[in-house]
Amino acid sequence: MKWARRCYLIASLLALAFLAAGCALHPGQAERAAARHLVAVYQVSALLAQAAPAVSGSLNRNLSQSVALDRRRRVDRLVNRVFAPSPLVDDTVRRLSKSARDQGRTRDLARAADWLDKPLARRMIALERKVGQPGFARRFKKFTNEPAGDQRKRRLKIVDQLVHDMHLADLQTRFNITLLGAMIRARNLALGAGARVDETQIRRILSDTRDGLHRKLEQQLPLMLLYVYRNVDTDTLERYAALQHRSAMVWVNDALVQSIGGTLEAAGRSIPEALKTKD
Repeated sequence: MKWARRCYLIASLLALAFLAAGCALHPGQAERAAARHLVAVYQVSALLAQAAPAVSGSLNRNLSQSVALDRRRRVDRLVNRVFAPSPLVDDTVRRLSKSARDQGRTRDLARAADWLDKPLARRMIALERKVGQPGFARRFKKFTNEPAGDQRKRRLKIVDQLVHDMHLADLQTRFNITLLGAMIRARNLALGAGARVDETQIRRILSDTRDGLHRKLEQQLPLMLLYVYRNVDTDTLERYAALQHRSAMVWVNDALVQSIGGTLEAAGRSIPEALKTKD
């Protein structure tokens, strides 16, 4: 009881805990809590929840009707199992916290989690989630067809830097390329040996697709965010861009992309072995 009185928990909204008065957290606990909160604020679970439907949908479009229905269903169950959102989130948190610990960036991770918990960041992140909603493409096209004045050009420059600092093109490229690889491996399981694509071919397909996709995203993403932030005043946009431009945030954003990518790649590569386990 005396120990409990000497040591007290300081908790913030981001659920990051520190024990004061000389009492240390269990190794890894602080960065794991910060990583989990950062993943929650960035709504990474919503991104990861798209993985299984994306792979399943692409797989169905790339299988001929000659593939037996029971085989299709078995592979589809497998895809949904290896890309189950909750384990993907847990693995992303584990990878992000490990990166911070291994690279001596635990303080940066905690600071980034704290900054993103503020109203400014939460507002902007919520707006970003509007990309891809019903009617977005039509309204976005109309927006891009409007004349671009000096104000829009100024804002586009701000958003360009923001996309770079948040590594958004890297994230979307890796997400799509990784799921493409997973779809091909899942397709292999549904086909006979003679129709399968070997790993050398898979790597070539992904490499050929990656660079072109990245260039396209680098062009499209700034315009998309410019549209998403169209009702945000320029001063607010500049403050958010300045937040994301901080060195701690830039590192955390990159580490998060690597963590998400590593998680999805591990899941995709597990597909051939996962078939050997019971559905």
